[in-house]
Amino acid sequence: DKNLTGSAKLESLLDIIESLGDSKAVVFCFYRDMVELISSYLFSKKIPNLCIHGEMKVKPTDVIQRFTPESKYKVLISTDILKEGHDLLAANYIINFDIEAYISRLNLKKLCKGD
Repeated sequence: DKNLTGSAKLESLLDIIESLGDSKAVVFCFYRDMVELISSYLFSKKIPNLCIHGEMKVKPTDVIQRFTPESKYKVLISTDILKEGHDLLAANYIINFDIEAYISRLNLKKLCKGD
């Protein structure tokens, strides 16, 4: 449903992430507040995740180095700080939580492995 908002949208995201099995996903959001909200929500549901946005003191490369195929983290949540120039090889899926903000900016071949 295109009109999902608030908790229904978070619940739909959780359903998608749970359906991925052992695969890993990167979730892009438009606002840092949403990055933090999604991260907290997923932690409350026992889904290990990492998050990054421009207001954090950690470097994007430090977060990416922790998001490996072997790591316990299933999801990486980010603003557009990771939109270009970063290899997200652990990611099997890209989820655009705020799709209208990122659909034209992402080059998925550069962001994650793909066939």
